[in-house]
Amino acid sequence: MIFFKSFFARAISLCLSFALLSCNHKMMGQISTQQIKFDARQDIENLREGALLVRLLMRTETINRLKKLGKEDEASAIEREQMKRNLEYAAAFKKGYDFSALYFFKSDDSQLIRDGKLDEIIFLNANLEPDETIKVKEKHVFTAEFGNIKQNKDREHSGYILEKDSTGVVKKKTYYGPPNFGFPAIVIMNDQFKQLEKPFPYYMRYSDGFSFYRPTPLGAVKKLNTKLYQNL
Repeated sequence: MIFFKSFFARAISLCLSFALLSCNHKMMGQISTQQIKFDARQDIENLREGALLVRLLMRTETINRLKKLGKEDEASAIEREQMKRNLEYAAAFKKGYDFSALYFFKSDDSQLIRDGKLDEIIFLNANLEPDETIKVKEKHVFTAEFGNIKQNKDREHSGYILEKDSTGVVKKKTYYGPPNFGFPAIVIMNDQFKQLEKPFPYYMRYSDGFSFYRPTPLGAVKKLNTKLYQNL
């Protein structure tokens, strides 16, 4: 009789502990999700009042390496192709984006952006010519580029859930962040080039020349611009 009382007492205690643990984890997940939504809202408001710095790939290392190898023609071809692509990207932002102040910079200056040394950067005008008169005056700075969505290894941990498997009840991490794709897209990032996450509309897919059902760079910029206004 004493054995059964002890057994039932321990069973009840275990059930209560499990219920409390489940409740705590659920609350943690809800708080994390609420924080992510708050941060996204704050980022959108900061971008509206701030500036978007568009990074344009220059492929400087590749071009210089080819030149050292004596492959001048190949280097020049890559340089021309990249400039043509960058002009298209810059034109797309100039025509399709008005959510915030807009600037263009060379990918070679990425570290200066990370270090917050904006005054040392020579930004580019609409024709992608260096212009020393262009200065970033805004307090809040975000970056963007025509690139690829990062893999889910960069997703943020948001909490835990309890699930059953063959070994019993286990605790698993839950995530809130970018999907597991590497598709071409316009990606909005912070000043450390870490892409933002939902519910911030941080990316818009575009056609890279192979996906004809995707919008052009200009069409993608316009859609992204619209989404930003919708989430303001």
